[in-house]
Amino acid sequence: MSNIFRILGLAVLLMIKPLFAAMPENGWWWNPSQSGTGYNLEVQNSTVFAALFIYDNNGNPTWYSGAGTITQNSTQNSSSTTIALQQSTGGPCLGCTYTKPQTSATGKQLLLTFNADGSTATATVDGVTTALQRMNFAYGHGAQILVGAWTVVSLPVPGASGELPNNSGVSNYIVCSSVNDQGGISCTDIAGDAITITPTADGSGNYQALLPIPNESNSIAVKLRLQGLNQLEGVATIVPSGADADTINSALQNAGSLARGFRDESVNPSLIAPPSSTPAPSDQNSSNNQSFTSQAGSALTGTFNDVKSFFLNTF
Repeated sequence: MSNIFRILGLAVLLMIKPLFAAMPENGWWWNPSQSGTGYNLEVQNSTVFAALFIYDNNGNPTWYSGAGTITQNSTQNSSSTTIALQQSTGGPCLGCTYTKPQTSATGKQLLLTFNADGSTATATVDGVTTALQRMNFAYGHGAQILVGAWTVVSLPVPGASGELPNNSGVSNYIVCSSVNDQGGISCTDIAGDAITITPTADGSGNYQALLPIPNESNSIAVKLRLQGLNQLEGVATIVPSGADADTINSALQNAGSLARGFRDESVNPSLIAPPSSTPAPSDQNSSNNQSFTSQAGSALTGTFNDVKSFFLNTF
């Protein structure tokens, strides 16, 4: 079991992009003060395709689209692309027989600039700049965004003397169910361990957590921040499992190893629904939490049985 966590973590991390790369998240982008318009973006490698939900000079809805290569600006920790927009007209109506649309160049260029957080950007056309953000229509706000299922991975983390302890790079699957009054997120991992993800005290929007290392007395401390709506990114370090807050904070200040988190939308939403808002005695709340832990643990164990078997038999 312990080798699986280590191998999965290394295999995933060999293929991911550099820390805090300013790349946009796939999905819908908009300006909340300009509802009725929006941008759908998808990135494949370093190419972004944009489709605009927009209108012409007469207020009629129209179809603009285009693609461009994203260029990183490491000094400003941002990225940008310039897209030559094309317009498509004369296509089929909804439910009608297909008619090929006519697509032509508009002479307009769209400049998209993405900030390092992966969820904010600006769009400039004809000298007019509009602030954009990733559209969040169902995740809630603040710590509530972290409710859901996540795979969290870290690279091998060297100890104080520079050695790489066994299993020091881990991958863990975590289901987060609710947010407490202090803003901490209650989670359960694949082994059934309770994990609490807490906002950092400095108000920076970062989150910290301790991830158990299977069969060891140490844990991986991670400090993460949201990248867009579906990724977490930050640093990791090794600490004793019973370390106090000061020890953890000090260790994370000097952490140099990468940690990432990826949302998993395939988990049954009923397993991650927050507790009912109906008032209930404290023993009932306890029963609900135990029920969640049991259901989540069962679901996660079932999901990973085939993967576990493969790695145990292969390695």
